[in-house]
Amino acid sequence: MAEWQALRPVKAGFAVIGCLLMTVACGGTSPPPPVVASLPITGYPLHPVTLIPKLARVAPGHAFSVIADATDGPMAWRLTSAGLPAIVKANGSAPIGSCGTPPKAGCALPVRYIFLARARGTTTIVWTEYALACPGQPARACAAVIQPVRVTVT
Repeated sequence: MAEWQALRPVKAGFAVIGCLLMTVACGGTSPPPPVVASLPITGYPLHPVTLIPKLARVAPGHAFSVIADATDGPMAWRLTSAGLPAIVKANGSAPIGSCGTPPKAGCALPVRYIFLARARGTTTIVWTEYALACPGQPARACAAVIQPVRVTVT
């Protein structure tokens, strides 16, 4: 019994070191949530076009993501409807990657939008791809492509 008590601080020290090493080795972060849809830049239509909805199925309580491509112009995606908050909750967005330091001119990174599936049901999340300048109205953005993503939480 006395031997065990003498080794207790040593074992506790190994446990602390192991926890620290795991945090450092793994970066202390969890992997990003699974991607259920990707939105490529599509082009430059002169009038709004609604695409066929992309379909996604997720389990309640799980996070999921949608990746929207980006350019430095003339097109850009924007989240225009986050769906029903009782079914899915928007949990932020962040660019994927880096443009370096200092950032390279013309660098545009895809954006990961993260959502949490809250309750069973179906809702639609909508992105709109905008032309950053309308023909004849260069100071105004024009809706060009509408991309619904229909999410079913089961």
